[in-house]
Amino acid sequence: MAESPKHEQRSSIPKELRSRSQWIVWKAERSRKGKDKKVLYCPKTNRRASVSKPTTWGTFDSAQAALANGCGYDGVGFVFALGDGLVGIDIDDCIDSDGKMKPWAQEIIDLLDSYTELSPSATGVHVFLKAVKPGDLCKKKYGDGEIEIYSHKRFFTVGGDSFHTPPKPIAERQAQLDQLYEIVFGSNGQPESVPTEKSSHLPCKNENLSDDQIVEMASGAQNGDKFKRLWEGNNTLWEGSERLYPSQSEADLALCDMLAFYVGGDSERIDNLFRQSGLIRDKWDRSVGQGETHGERCMRLAIESVVRNTGEQQVEPSSVQSNKPPELPNLTRADIMLPAPEFVATDFPEREIILNPWLLEQSMTMIAGWRGIGKSWAVMSLLGAVAKGKSFGPWKVKKTVPCAYLDGEMAQQETLERIQALGLKEEDLFFIYSDAHANFKGLPRTNLLDAECRAELKQILLAKEIKLWAIDNLGALMPGADENVKQDWDPVNSWLLELRFAGISTIVLHHVGKGNTQRGTSAHEDNLDISLLLKAPPGYKPEDGARFIAHFDKKRVHTDDPQLVSDVEFQLKKLPSGRVEWAWHYVEGQKKVEIIRMLDEDNLNQTEIAEVVGVNKSYVTKIKGEAIREGLLTKECTLTEKGCAYVN
Repeated sequence: MAESPKHEQRSSIPKELRSRSQWIVWKAERSRKGKDKKVLYCPKTNRRASVSKPTTWGTFDSAQAALANGCGYDGVGFVFALGDGLVGIDIDDCIDSDGKMKPWAQEIIDLLDSYTELSPSATGVHVFLKAVKPGDLCKKKYGDGEIEIYSHKRFFTVGGDSFHTPPKPIAERQAQLDQLYEIVFGSNGQPESVPTEKSSHLPCKNENLSDDQIVEMASGAQNGDKFKRLWEGNNTLWEGSERLYPSQSEADLALCDMLAFYVGGDSERIDNLFRQSGLIRDKWDRSVGQGETHGERCMRLAIESVVRNTGEQQVEPSSVQSNKPPELPNLTRADIMLPAPEFVATDFPEREIILNPWLLEQSMTMIAGWRGIGKSWAVMSLLGAVAKGKSFGPWKVKKTVPCAYLDGEMAQQETLERIQALGLKEEDLFFIYSDAHANFKGLPRTNLLDAECRAELKQILLAKEIKLWAIDNLGALMPGADENVKQDWDPVNSWLLELRFAGISTIVLHHVGKGNTQRGTSAHEDNLDISLLLKAPPGYKPEDGARFIAHFDKKRVHTDDPQLVSDVEFQLKKLPSGRVEWAWHYVEGQKKVEIIRMLDEDNLNQTEIAEVVGVNKSYVTKIKGEAIREGLLTKECTLTEKGCAYVN
């Protein structure tokens, strides 16, 4: 376990950096090729982080806490973000074996005159300054070392080992950066080639171009539209009637094919570019066997594909006009009709449990109940639990995911008060879309019957990487729909299936009708994994507020513990602090307690007890026998000491 920086080192880190929520933690991990790489992790979730995903960054304090929590991290790092006004200069191999700064590097440090600290290897330095990077070029050999200049989508390790005593502040240095940029890259802006990790089959290409220039070149090529859709992570490429690939895995490989065409066998650069694309996901770094991650396999196959398509190993850089990237396959439905063994062997993404055991990835759930019984409180609390990684009732969170809540009926202030009562924090990935707030700002009401509205919502969910969201509720958000007509529901149902195939789980809130079942057409439940009814408990009064029995009316669930999908009674309780919490118990357990207590009181016979509790007489007889065997009741049906503790 790495130690947090000493207090004097930590205090050396400028407040300008410490006050920003642009921090990650990292650990050195060995790649398949035996090369050590700094792998980034989110300090809030301990899951993989990306320099292109701000949702995976955290505060400085959260990064320090994660570093000290025993997960084996080697350090913390700061991510440069577009528009943050900061530029980082990494000067490598600038300290000699005696620990002295080389003259050429000392000149640069003196020129920039801003906060500078030693790198973890103690062979280089990182300089932070306030400026705007004057060009796209990033990296070049200089002196007998190397200089890199970055302003976004990069991170620097930060240890607080200041080069200067006392540490210098982060200074405004635009003129000095402009001067350094011209010194390093020259007035024509052409850097020398930089050695990188290469495939033994294919040399690197276009090393003089920046990442942005590679993307621009590929976007302007003959198949540029397809590249742009892949680069943006457009899920219509593997979903819907006009999809080109059977799954996102094939789309990953297709983008790697195109990147390999432009950068050759530079697998490190392909990896860096791919991580900037909209296709990046956790699976990229997940092992797929044979010592490879999914990303490493895609890059290897892509490089091999370019070798096969060009027919030679040595591919010289050339213009886009004279070279056409290899054609990508156009799939048809016939290509998707696979023999069963081939289907079984296909690399499908894993479907993980979010809330054990009933709420899974790519699932559709409906929660229905009477007005005022606590549907909104329940779903907001459930989403909050998932976002925070806490349990909700008897159900434990197995996977923390970004959540969203679409509120179609409450006033802004009421939504605000509930969020505050739930105790959500800044680092909890929980998003709110209040229709009342949107309407107040001049936007139209959300209408799920409108195709453009549905498309916009899907785009928002994908952009914010939402994996679980709730729609509250159908009555408010489908104005004018006839709930009893299947045709009014069909477009919304098809859209919910699209979201499922895009990896998004949906919870829909709805009202119940006179029969205490969900209101309207039975088609509402056709594609559901879970239908959860919130029923009024015996003796329920409106002044009880959020109190209900959660009953699984429909469940596609595999569990070794059936009790987890049995009836559970919940009641919301307000604490003196203004926060809220849920009290809960299994209904079956509560019935047992009531029956044992009544048997002890001896006021009612077994038939009368059955009528009061709402069970049949044979169930009362069964509970009586169990209680006697368990030592809760004597044979005369008097509570034992153990029984008193049980019912109280």
